[in-house]
Amino acid sequence: MDDAESILGPLCIGVPFPSVHPTAGGAYEFQHTVFQEILNRVAAPSSESKVRWIPIAVDSSIPQRWGLDPSSALVFQSPTLPLRIRSAFHRRLYNLRHPWDLLPLSKTLVVRDQIQALRRQVDVLWYLNSSSFTDQLPYVITVWDLQHRLQPFFPEVSWGDTWEARERHFAHVTRKAFLNVTGTQRGSKELQQFFGVDPSRILVNPFPCPESVTSTLQAQNELLHELLLERENFLLYPAQFWSHKNHMAALLALSQLHSQGYKLKLVFTGSGKGSQDAVMKLVSDLKLNDSVVFAGFVERSQLASLYSTALALIYPSFFGPDNLPPLEAMSYGLPAVVAEVPGSHDQYGEAVLFFDPNKPNQLVDAVLQVINDQYLRLRLVDAGKQLLERLTPSLYVDRMQEFLLDASLSLRCSGIIG
Repeated sequence: MDDAESILGPLCIGVPFPSVHPTAGGAYEFQHTVFQEILNRVAAPSSESKVRWIPIAVDSSIPQRWGLDPSSALVFQSPTLPLRIRSAFHRRLYNLRHPWDLLPLSKTLVVRDQIQALRRQVDVLWYLNSSSFTDQLPYVITVWDLQHRLQPFFPEVSWGDTWEARERHFAHVTRKAFLNVTGTQRGSKELQQFFGVDPSRILVNPFPCPESVTSTLQAQNELLHELLLERENFLLYPAQFWSHKNHMAALLALSQLHSQGYKLKLVFTGSGKGSQDAVMKLVSDLKLNDSVVFAGFVERSQLASLYSTALALIYPSFFGPDNLPPLEAMSYGLPAVVAEVPGSHDQYGEAVLFFDPNKPNQLVDAVLQVINDQYLRLRLVDAGKQLLERLTPSLYVDRMQEFLLDASLSLRCSGIIG
């Protein structure tokens, strides 16, 4: 540690505890994977570390649920009743005087106290999603996608005021962020094109693969028996039932495979998000009722059993890149057939087979390659293992830490206020 660092001390990086539910899918896996790596560093700090990680919670029970001593986190206690009343009155009075400019939550008395506490203890905030608690402190956000700009015709990014809300949100948080983190060069290009973010405030940090879960042979056999499946005789598509997930292509491809004599089954996992009824109707129309399994939301241990016993993962989603299931499949040695969308080659390289998500026949051809070319299958598995060596949670956090340390003086200077 040089003289300046010995005087100023370690750079303090605050990271809020994730609040997403497991049913959120990839968003949950990403945030929990990265946050667990940060907690590992909190639990076993290096004496030579130039960084101090500060988990941030709104309740003392949250660190305990993660197995962390609350004293190792910055915990905001619930405000007292008098303060809540004063804050509500303050907000109401402001809105009466300025009806055109609703008082942001970040300006209420309760949150003001919290922000002051943050400024005393934290140099920069790192959000593992695209939310931002306050812009009164340097912050880093993680941008998964900007698909409302690219494919606004999908209802999940356009119906009601969803498109406008997403647009306002990203226009605010991306432009004011100290740093925007994305997983691919394509994501960086979109931030620059859609919201004018300068490249110097974008970090391309490939998303890490969640650690695999051990699946016993007994657990695998029990799940296969329960779902009426045979080992390596089914395709797996783990995705929630959003319309952009393109379950239709998966079903049309399965129907074509059946017509060619390949009586595979198809397993869908994930919670309903609006399109499940339409998908189930298509299953009936294609007479695939006995060949499609709707497993619903499954625990990670069950998903591990499916990854370990499937013939291949298929991923026909129109949205991307930065989709995690193909990476998870690689961690179990399962070949992946993935929709070719902007940025997907940047994320997966040569470790998957690509197809046009608008052309189910290409998905059929790719699956047949996996079935009939054992050498190709082995090559995909080996390429996947090599890719994952560069996508560990530890390396992901290291890259973030290195960037912030390089900019540590500007972060510290921004915290000097009167």
